[in-house]
Amino acid sequence: TLTAMRRREAAEYVTAMATLYRRAQQREVVAQHHKQRLKRALGRSLHVNASLPDDEFVQRLQTPEATLNAEDVEAIHQLLTQLEHHPAEGSLVRLAAKVDELLAARK
Repeated sequence: TLTAMRRREAAEYVTAMATLYRRAQQREVVAQHHKQRLKRALGRSLHVNASLPDDEFVQRLQTPEATLNAEDVEAIHQLLTQLEHHPAEGSLVRLAAKVDELLAARK
């Protein structure tokens, strides 16, 4: 059907773009995606503006209203810092998994 074909075309497009990014070693784009995904999800649930610079964002996470413990805030800060510093491919996979893990724990 037309819907199935469009879905397949979209999936093929995503796969093709992922391959191009991988070949071009555009890890920075992927790292920024996961960094923004983390900030948006946390910002939404904790009422913190995700567009703030990282240091200010982390400061806002330390307020009592954010309800995060110091260990969680430090883990988030480390993730943001590591994602910002152009991680190697293996590190990027590990960091993306940490983002997933952290967000899943918050649900």
